[in-house]
Amino acid sequence: MKQKLYLALLICLAALFLTACAEEEPEILISDTITRDSLQFEIPKGFILKEDRSTETVFYYESELHEFSKVIYEKLDNDGSFENLTAETSVHAIKEYAKETYLAKTRPEVVFEERTEINGHPAYQYIIAYNLYDAPMTHSHCYIEDGEVIHHIEYIGVEEEGYDASFALYFNEIRMD
Repeated sequence: MKQKLYLALLICLAALFLTACAEEEPEILISDTITRDSLQFEIPKGFILKEDRSTETVFYYESELHEFSKVIYEKLDNDGSFENLTAETSVHAIKEYAKETYLAKTRPEVVFEERTEINGHPAYQYIIAYNLYDAPMTHSHCYIEDGEVIHHIEYIGVEEEGYDASFALYFNEIRMD
């Protein structure tokens, strides 16, 4: 009888351990909708516009804690080069920035790339992933051609800061009116 009781107790403890170790579902953060002209995109609540880094055509949003995760919106003049946009330009820029700013060698990789449409407007989306001092980073870019303007949204996420799942959802829900 004792053996059955010990076995049942062991099974219960194992079940509790497995439940505690199971991966939690990533949290999707409540967001604010940002509207720029006919474009709408989401940013996590608590992210604030950084006036000192923003201009008339570039808007930087970062968390109240000034973490590394950011959302950047740029309004670019459409000079006809939309079809020539490539993720490799960003890969090179990330390598150079990490080297100059953090004295770090990085190996950014394009993990997603697609030419698509968003509400009838040509769009180019790509995601670059890399590690910066063992911190997994992602840069999600979306360019949308809109007449004489190209809208560019970039979500920069550091995995440890907990924005990745939200940024991924927001990235897939960018829309034009």
